[in-house]
Order: sequence, then structure tokens, then C-alpha cells
Amino acid sequence: MSVPDYPKQRDDIHTRVVEGEAVLLDRQQDLIHQLNCTATYVWNCCDGRTSLTELATQLAEAFDVPQEIATQDLTTVIQQFHYLHLLMYNSE
Repeated sequence: MSVPDYPKQRDDIHTRVVEGEAVLLDRQQDLIHQLNCTATYVWNCCDGRTSLTELATQLAEAFDVPQEIATQDLTTVIQQFHYLHLLMYNSE
């Protein structure tokens, strides 16, 4: 599955953070998603201007993990967001 180079949250997703974890309301799909703290961090970074490489570096620093682990985790989370149709795509 191909992931976007510059992931961006869909504009119509409503987000609330409860005890450090995001709850996403997707009215288009009629679904609610609860994210753990790592996925919440990634979600908050999906601004359409930050590349996957930059996001992986930020994730590694924020969670004090090796770059390789951060890259793997980021790819997994972004793929899941893609699968759930939570992202828009920029072609910057």
C-alpha cells in the first residue's frame, strides 16, 4: 500500500483529545476512531506540509526511539490512516 509523502488530515474529521489520546469523528464514514498516544502524535503532525522523513525524525525524538523503529511505526500508522480514509493528499 502506497502512503502519501506529505500526509494531511481530512478537513471534515472532528478531533478531540481525551487523556492524551485522540478521538476522531468521521461523519462521512459514520465512524469513531480512538488513537493511542503514538498515533495521536502522528495525527497531529499530518499537516500536509511535513514529509514522512521529517515526521519519522520528529517521532524518533519525541519518543526517544531509534530512527528505524520510528520510521516503521510511522509507516504502519500512516497506512492505517490511509486504509481508514482519514487522509487527504498533497503532491508537494
